[in-house]
Amino acid sequence: MRDQNMSGIVVGFPDQTIHEESETQQYPIGMIHERHGRRWRYFQAYEAIGGDHRGCPNMSTVPGDTGGSAFGIEKNFYSSVAEGDTKVQVENPGSTEFPEDYFVDGTMVVFSTTKNPAIFCCRISGNDLFTTTSGWIYLDEPIPMALTTEGTDWGTGGWGVNLHPSPYRNVGGAGSNNVLYRTVVVVPAMSVQDNYYAWGQTKGPCWVTPTAYGHGRIKIWHSDGTIKDRTDGSLGQIAGNAIARDYDGSYGDGLIDLDIDAF
Repeated sequence: MRDQNMSGIVVGFPDQTIHEESETQQYPIGMIHERHGRRWRYFQAYEAIGGDHRGCPNMSTVPGDTGGSAFGIEKNFYSSVAEGDTKVQVENPGSTEFPEDYFVDGTMVVFSTTKNPAIFCCRISGNDLFTTTSGWIYLDEPIPMALTTEGTDWGTGGWGVNLHPSPYRNVGGAGSNNVLYRTVVVVPAMSVQDNYYAWGQTKGPCWVTPTAYGHGRIKIWHSDGTIKDRTDGSLGQIAGNAIARDYDGSYGDGLIDLDIDAF
């Protein structure tokens, strides 16, 4: 679904409510719906998600890492690019074909060894079908300078291009240790089937399943998508702040001021 609403915000109530899932995509990935201090993002489930109000992570792998080519692309421009272009052709070195508008709300990162800016990022508003050879990307911002392919890779005088999908494209279940090395991006209001579309909360008052904790104000994500106290030396991702005080040794309430919309 091409990103046609450039504001990225649903005006009024969405036709697909926060308590509904959809087999067919109704809004662009990453679309925002907010009211009364709460915010939701439209996402696609990478796998089945439970309905017990836990933090769900982005399952994508960096395009250049092992397994990353199944989620994104790390390669070069397929054809030369003119200054001001908002449509560019990018090589696909992998065996994965990406469907139309797979990269909506994602990021194109361009690297150079010879130009200024040497690195720049553009938000992706859409893409044509990517074959295993190449595909066309549509951008929000115009390219700041003319670029040529020159048949070389980044590091040898050419341009390197990374295509990252939206963090709301491949959302996984809380699962066992799914959150340990991944970034939580949404808290769905309901269970969601594999490959279905739904809204997930990212900001504002939200009840999240807690694990045992004391009276700490700052809550972080546990490996199973529950929340717990942040203690000195904790490396976990911050989920938000407790709204009401807990007493030390209590199980703790799960109502927090959720704050994970960092994208």
